Amino acid sequence: MHRIVLISPLILLYFSSIAQPNEMNISYDSSAQVHAFDSTAKLRVNQIIITGNRKTKDYIILREMHIKAGDMIKIDKLNYELEKAKEYVYNTTLFVEVTVEPLVKNAFEIDILVTVKERWYIFPLPIFELVDRTFNEWIVKHNGSLDRVNYGLRFTDNNVSGRKDEFRLNLINGYTKQASIYYDQPYANPSLTNGFNVGAGFEKNREMAYKTDYNNYFQYYNKPGFVEDSWFVSAGFAIRKAIKKKHIFNLRYSHITVADSVITENLNPRYFNTNSSGKGFIDFSYSYRYTDVNNILYPLSGVSGSFTIQKRGLGLRGGINMFSVDGSYNRYW
Repeated sequence: MHRIVLISPLILLYFSSIAQPNEMNISYDSSAQVHAFDSTAKLRVNQIIITGNRKTKDYIILREMHIKAGDMIKIDKLNYELEKAKEYVYNTTLFVEVTVEPLVKNAFEIDILVTVKERWYIFPLPIFELVDRTFNEWIVKHNGSLDRVNYGLRFTDNNVSGRKDEFRLNLINGYTKQASIYYDQPYANPSLTNGFNVGAGFEKNREMAYKTDYNNYFQYYNKPGFVEDSWFVSAGFAIRKAIKKKHIFNLRYSHITVADSVITENLNPRYFNTNSSGKGFIDFSYSYRYTDVNNILYPLSGVSGSFTIQKRGLGLRGGINMFSVDGSYNRYW
């Protein structure tokens, strides 16, 4: 229950038309003179109050709001501005519920109350998966052999320090061995506009696709032991000065080694577009993302789009070399 002191009845008339679902208790002087409603009048935001967040830092929530303390808001635009602030905070994906309400201080000033309910951030997920395409193939062709399964753990924390930083750890054993670690910090500088990410991992496979046949089906090679080893390190930098736009730069170095038998004349002597059984290469990508939707998880209105350029390999011809451009535009009704 919030106590709100209302000095001018014209403000009362307006706020009664935009009352939030959890009704506020408004008291005012009934003997005051009633003035004509002026929709062009402005209210000053005195302060923004954050409640309900146990782990997420207040300044992370405030950073995602386009309304700041000291702003002047037209009375007839207040409901719209509060709804947009609610959308921006909810679209961080840190909360399952968000409400944004005005608390009237006097005829010229309001406080804004932001109430959030945090989601669950930590997900330790056990893994048990079949290598084969279907359960029936695993039973009939391989007699349900446990040698053809992968097991392990995927651990994710989507808000490690309360700054929307994400940590992921994958540990997989069995037919495939895999380990990877990843950390993303979107608010790395004091002004909360730049971020970074780092990652590393390795993988060992007992079978690999070494080419496609004339029907474009993968041909697989396997033998006792591991036939493909790979590892990678990656780093990225993000720029997000506003709320809707984001620029992302990523750099990754990967190295893959395959069994010598793969690069023979019988299989694929130019698996890496060279006659080598191992190859290291660099991936560089730039992405631009724009998001202005009412609900980032299930949009019903708004627009979003992205544009990505990716280059694999340093050269323009020969070796491992790829260039791609990808883009999308979405509008929701």
